[in-house]
Amino acid sequence: VSTQSTWGQTDCLDDATRRAVLRSLALRWHPDKFMQRFGTRLEACDREAILSRVTAIFQQLSTALAA
Repeated sequence: VSTQSTWGQTDCLDDATRRAVLRSLALRWHPDKFMQRFGTRLEACDREAILSRVTAIFQQLSTALAA
């Protein structure tokens, strides 16, 4: 089991741990949850670009979870 399970590679984790880490990250980076937590702190001129990047991260995590 990797000691860097949150942000490191998930290749050396067993399947259940890998899925738990990815699920946790997906919840953290879910666009709606992100906007609830940080939306009021974002500058209006940056909001669209930030939300686009958050959505891309979430999609990558969702893809990894489906694999």
